[in-house]
Amino acid sequence: MKALKILSFGAALSLAVVSLAQTRADYAESQLVVKVRAEYASRAQQILQSQGGQVLRTITGTNTYVVRLPVQQSVSDAATRYGGLAAVEFAEPNYLVHATRIPNDTEYSKQYGPKLIGMEKAWDLTIGKPNAVVAICDTGVDLQHPEFQGKLLAGYDFAYNDNDPDDVHGHGTHCAGIAAATGNNGLGVAGMSWGSRILPVKVLGDTGGGSSDAVASGIRFAADRGAKVISLSLGGYGDATIMKEAVAYAFAKGAVIVGGAGNDNTSNPFYPGAYPEVINVGATTEADVKAGFSNFGDTVDVAAPGDLIYSTFPGTYGFASGTSMACPMVSGLVALVYSYGKSNLTNVEVRKAIESTCKPMPAGFVQKGRIQPYEALKKTPRTVAEIVLLSAVSKHQGGAAFGGLASAQHNDGATYSISSAQIAQTGAVAGAFLTFKLNASASSLDSVALTLRQTGALKVTNTIFVYNPTTKLYEVLKSAPMSGSEQAVTISVSNPGMYLSAAKEIKFLTRGLLPRRLQTPSASSFTLAIDEASLGLTLLR
Repeated sequence: MKALKILSFGAALSLAVVSLAQTRADYAESQLVVKVRAEYASRAQQILQSQGGQVLRTITGTNTYVVRLPVQQSVSDAATRYGGLAAVEFAEPNYLVHATRIPNDTEYSKQYGPKLIGMEKAWDLTIGKPNAVVAICDTGVDLQHPEFQGKLLAGYDFAYNDNDPDDVHGHGTHCAGIAAATGNNGLGVAGMSWGSRILPVKVLGDTGGGSSDAVASGIRFAADRGAKVISLSLGGYGDATIMKEAVAYAFAKGAVIVGGAGNDNTSNPFYPGAYPEVINVGATTEADVKAGFSNFGDTVDVAAPGDLIYSTFPGTYGFASGTSMACPMVSGLVALVYSYGKSNLTNVEVRKAIESTCKPMPAGFVQKGRIQPYEALKKTPRTVAEIVLLSAVSKHQGGAAFGGLASAQHNDGATYSISSAQIAQTGAVAGAFLTFKLNASASSLDSVALTLRQTGALKVTNTIFVYNPTTKLYEVLKSAPMSGSEQAVTISVSNPGMYLSAAKEIKFLTRGLLPRRLQTPSASSFTLAIDEASLGLTLLR
């Protein structure tokens, strides 16, 4: 069995304590910034208030206003509506700006890597989630280190075949800290994905060496326990079939595998990093250039800081260098991408987001470039929640309609009501067509849910339909009796893209029916009242 080696090392140092961070929204709730064209300036406030907004303040020297929207009105929907007015030059959310997230870890100043690759912007988007588990297949992890408390899963020691993956060597602990040390805890360092959990898998012995069968067993163990990323800061120049098969197994189970490229300044393939399923990582310096020791060439995919990296050691902290240090930096980024992306994000999509957004490096070093976490996260397919308010409403079959569009846009007590009409052989019928204008494409719709608050007489059966623009038919979503008092119902629409028209509209029909057989002289008609109609979306972006 060929021995495998770890990918470089260093010395050790310190500890301490400090403050807290804050959560931030993308824009001020219920506010728009609207600029009115010069020729409409004299009527600006009147125009803005006609849309239901309240002018909070004026930007001095301009025709630009900060407008407060009615409660529950979608900011993005309102921006589209205001922006479509002839009198408006532009309308946009009142975006919040703030300092980028800087963790308060006492040794963070010694970590040049996160600052160099733009982690502070990336952490504004996500700090990682507990279900984005990082498996550290290495010399183990210091199970007592304060940076890992509350985030270690039950691992295994394949080097000595027991349940104690503790680290006496230090290499695995250093890698674990780079990937996922707890950040913003007033202590030590901040890992790339500090909200993630760690699965310690000991595959190298206490002297730092190991065998391909132990590594293969560790990879399979991590994959079977659902690790999103398997970090391999180890390897050798022997192409071991047992490792190759383990990597393929983990990849098929949905894991992203990350490996170090080797520290011999050669283009020779270094395994398991050189396998095509693995993101193979070369090392850069604080000057953002290739580290002199880093391997390079056709089998090396991306680069990350790997020279003089400050991180955890058993019981302490210190510096180390090698592609071993660059590898968990990418592993932590993988965990961030999984945390930020849609729930069914695939390992192929994760890799694409990372590799397609790299900063170019000189030819011959790595194939894709040096990682850029913020750009990778912004490229990640993800689910975004939005609320879209009703854009049009009209009566269906009933008699007079009372109230307008605003009455049914949100639950404010001002209802849109339709008097029922008597239909021969059927009974009393009243209903409304509901139209929602979306700022989205069919392919970006992940899910859609209609929320209605409405009142109809006891014994009235309410049926809700959705319009299919292909068949030009209304399809039944739900049918249920009404209670005589206001009822709230939320209905999910499966395969929502098929109901989005070319005009980017989704149309519904809510219809109440009181059959003739249930009518009496005193109850032969009713009014269907709608107090709210909104559409909840989740979008893939």
